[in-house]
Amino acid sequence: MKKSMKAVLILSMVSLPLFACEKTQEKTNKLEPTTLEKQDERQGFSDLGKSAKKTFQNSDVFSIALVSDDVLGIDVEGVTHNAIENTDSTKNMNFAVNGISGDFRFARAIADDQGNSAPQMSSVDVAAQSVHWDYQSGESRSARTRNNIAFSAFVEDETLYFDPTNENLINLVKDIFDMAGFGDYKMLVSTFLGDKYFVTAEGIEEELKPYTDMMGDIENPFDGVTVDYDAVGTAINRLVVFLDEHYEDYSSWLSVYGNGQGEYVFYASFTTEEVVKFILDYADAEHREDLAANLEGLDVHGLEFALTFDADGFKALKTVFDFRYEMKTDAYDLDGGMIFTSDESMGIPEKIGHTQWQIDVDGGFTLTFGDQAPTVPEDLSSYRDLIQMIKDLESLVQ
Repeated sequence: MKKSMKAVLILSMVSLPLFACEKTQEKTNKLEPTTLEKQDERQGFSDLGKSAKKTFQNSDVFSIALVSDDVLGIDVEGVTHNAIENTDSTKNMNFAVNGISGDFRFARAIADDQGNSAPQMSSVDVAAQSVHWDYQSGESRSARTRNNIAFSAFVEDETLYFDPTNENLINLVKDIFDMAGFGDYKMLVSTFLGDKYFVTAEGIEEELKPYTDMMGDIENPFDGVTVDYDAVGTAINRLVVFLDEHYEDYSSWLSVYGNGQGEYVFYASFTTEEVVKFILDYADAEHREDLAANLEGLDVHGLEFALTFDADGFKALKTVFDFRYEMKTDAYDLDGGMIFTSDESMGIPEKIGHTQWQIDVDGGFTLTFGDQAPTVPEDLSSYRDLIQMIKDLESLVQ
């Protein structure tokens, strides 16, 4: 049940949009195939399931290369009402990320002729040509551009290695700390991000255990960087069966195109109502009420997917998106106003009102599927033990 809920949340994040004052009912058709003919949907769904199995379950390695086709724009406006002082204040945060690229590679654990099993491995390299941000709060405004951002990580033998030492990445993180009002911690950011680190799955579980006991279910971050190949195949098969059963209900946004020679394009273009209905239809019944409430702030101006595949597996996935999400959160006095309770030694910020958020996101990506093996450095001696480093910092503070 937990995995199916995760799949639904991924769908909702990929599709994100909700109900604002007036919901957008028009749709874009930028990715609709113009040189292919529409195919029988049910045959297309069947071949989609076979192609997914070829990609994720019958391959020892697979890779995904990501590139941005458009600038990723993220605009956030927050209007905070301070009920204590009966005042309103506005904050605006704008990000423009250009030239995003990603290289994601995965290899399953396999045994050689002698029965020795190679470990499951994965590697990630992401970069951006430029990140521009602009922040305004009241009369105060600041803006900056950072170029050539990069980050890399890989997993081997249930050990995660990551390298955040790119100078431009460090400066960007320091910018964000400044923007959030935590400029005093910039030196700590430089110190921490100036090294490469490794951490084991066992080490993370041990460190999370006190919080798990106190707060309940907390997922190990390793769940996000390793692949359960069979689970991916099962999730896609479930989707194929669902679409086959309901394809007439979704004919307004879903089509299958083909070239008559075994290559298909699975194409979808949504309005707000269509994407929300699909998410709620596909979700487990026990989660629909919460999802419906969370999706009430979504307004889709454009959301398309075009998945190209054939008998040899997935070839490419293109997407374009333009949506707005509105929500309201509690507002707290982060500059003071700390309150304490008799059974808590730590102070918590005092609630002073609420913030109405408006988030606009637009962009487009192409993902190309391949069979590239993960890349792992031969020399790992420069990576530090993250858990030990955190313990050393804690001992210095105490």
